[in-house]
Amino acid sequence: MAAENVDNAILAISMVAAFFAIGLFATGNLLAIGPLIICLLGFVYLTIGADDINQSIDSFLSQDRSSTDTDEEALTLLRQRYARGEIDQAEFERCLDDLLETETIEQAANHRDETTIAERSQ
Repeated sequence: MAAENVDNAILAISMVAAFFAIGLFATGNLLAIGPLIICLLGFVYLTIGADDINQSIDSFLSQDRSSTDTDEEALTLLRQRYARGEIDQAEFERCLDDLLETETIEQAANHRDETTIAERSQ
């Protein structure tokens, strides 16, 4: 019921903005762009739907959080391996450089492989 009222209000505002924009355009006033944008945004909102927009925003934000979590997990794992003595300081610094120079773990692995190949060829 509340969502229907919101949709009706957005439709009413969009229609008023459309008529206002038409009137301003008819007089040659370029300020009609503002109401026209408001009208178009209202119609896009009603066409696409609030649920789709909210899902798109949520999926975008969750992707951003998941990549940050993955980066932090990789750094934590690297620190743990160094603390347990599984890798020495040189290997730790090399892996840390790989993580900092790349955005994803896959890019870090590729960067490390390329660096290893370049070191072998020297």
